[in-house]
Amino acid sequence: MEGRGWLTVPVSPALRRHRSAMAPLAALLLSLGWARHEAGAEARELQARLEQIAKFKAAQYDCAISIAVEMGSGLSLSAGDPGVFVWGSVTKLVTGAALMQLVAAGKIELDKPVAPLVDPSLARLGLDSMASLFGAEARLVTLRHLLSMKSGIPDYDTATPFPLPPTDPFRADVYAHPADTFPPAKLLNLSWVRRGRLDFSPGRNFSYSSTNFVLAGLMLSSLSGASSWDAYEQADLLSPLPQARQAQYAGIRFSHGSTPAAEGAVGGFDRTNYNGANASARPGVDVSSIAGVFGGWTASDLVGPAAVVARLVYDVFGAQGPRLLAAAQVAEMVPKAKPGTSEFGSIYGLATFNLSIMGVTGQSLLSPFSRAYGHLGATYGYDSIVGYFPGIDASIAIASNIETDAQIQPSDTLCFVYNALLAAVRGVPEPKCAFTKRSYFGGSCECVNHPP
Repeated sequence: MEGRGWLTVPVSPALRRHRSAMAPLAALLLSLGWARHEAGAEARELQARLEQIAKFKAAQYDCAISIAVEMGSGLSLSAGDPGVFVWGSVTKLVTGAALMQLVAAGKIELDKPVAPLVDPSLARLGLDSMASLFGAEARLVTLRHLLSMKSGIPDYDTATPFPLPPTDPFRADVYAHPADTFPPAKLLNLSWVRRGRLDFSPGRNFSYSSTNFVLAGLMLSSLSGASSWDAYEQADLLSPLPQARQAQYAGIRFSHGSTPAAEGAVGGFDRTNYNGANASARPGVDVSSIAGVFGGWTASDLVGPAAVVARLVYDVFGAQGPRLLAAAQVAEMVPKAKPGTSEFGSIYGLATFNLSIMGVTGQSLLSPFSRAYGHLGATYGYDSIVGYFPGIDASIAIASNIETDAQIQPSDTLCFVYNALLAAVRGVPEPKCAFTKRSYFGGSCECVNHPP
């Protein structure tokens, strides 16, 4: 069955014992012996299972794969490559959470125009104002518009996967000038960004634009009182946590003006067909010394091991222990259901993708275990995904050191990891799963022999 992507392994009787899916999660974890960090035979078996998945998927995609799980019970598991990875747009979730902290503190409002806060920073960069960059309607753009990808502000990232062949002029420039950095002023001054008009009126449409999060970074810098954009410390997001918890974040960094090699990251390789490149060539374009990998600043500069990133995602969304955000702010970030239905329908909330409808859980949308939200991370040489699963109060982070046209390897790996974890928590046999990519953003995790 491996030719179709199936991956199955015998599961011990300890994990096969039936327990009610409706039992409280804490009781399940206690009964499985997981109340202590990585304690018990069941936790060790799950660790071995994750290692097995990481090894299989790394071989399947000829790359390094890193897997990490963080649960409210205190259980933390890691498998695969333990090194530092580049997380690309997963950074947006961090930036969004930092701004939601300021919303909670009353320093900014979601539905008020951001130009009065952004324009002074733009003026210091020699860019005048949002209106000068994007036209008069830019004065109407709110923080909610930025974080929900509904601002109409043009994207600095020119990656165009469809129609075929895929093109990306900005990528070509980044590779042609590997030592060049891309600070906010340079990104915002690009001819296809500074067009003097929006792509659409604020709030009218959804269009993914990383430029939104460059502007969000300027807001954070201004509100923090930093003397310049690069003096803003992105790790300040962690300040609400107790010192003991903050100490567990030693491996996380935010890089600008650097390269993956300088950050000690696992070497990354671009295996895409963008601009006529040959995606079948191995190992691919080595991006280790390309500074433009971190060109997006607060849109794309997170670096760290998967274990620390999983912890960060848990501390944003998780139900237990000290939190980075109050429940009201989490509720704002989580993608909303379609009006008048219980369907978890919107693709994007505030700095947060709806993974439920992107096909990574292998669960019916009617199942309480289908709910998942987080972010994708695709940047030069690296693809990743992070998610929080409220049905089992767990976060999962998966990184790879290759970038592909389909960005399939993180979602494929997540399909297996989540269903292995879910089966272990519920005390039921692990289903047989297979993942098929369906679109640029989504796919289909299909599982058979799944318990009700």
